[in-house]
Amino acid sequence: MKTQIYLKPVIGHVAASLLPVAVLRHSFFINDVSPDLQLLTDEKKVAAAVKKLLLEELLQTDYACIRISALLEKDLLQLTVHKKGPFALSLS
Repeated sequence: MKTQIYLKPVIGHVAASLLPVAVLRHSFFINDVSPDLQLLTDEKKVAAAVKKLLLEELLQTDYACIRISALLEKDLLQLTVHKKGPFALSLS
């Protein structure tokens, strides 16, 4: 059923549900979705799609920073998942 939702909390809930896997993979998420971004959509379908994307990224690497961002233009949602790893900082 379509309802008006804010996307950032949906992403946050999905990322939180995957936190045990992220810890095992020595990885973490950054939710860069705007808190103002709203969609008229089926929240469960969006959550399932996001979970599939994030889990796939988690399982492909260890020691990764996985950043999620989104852009809404007209009726098109562009969801971007960037993965950088390993996330060790350079000493130079």
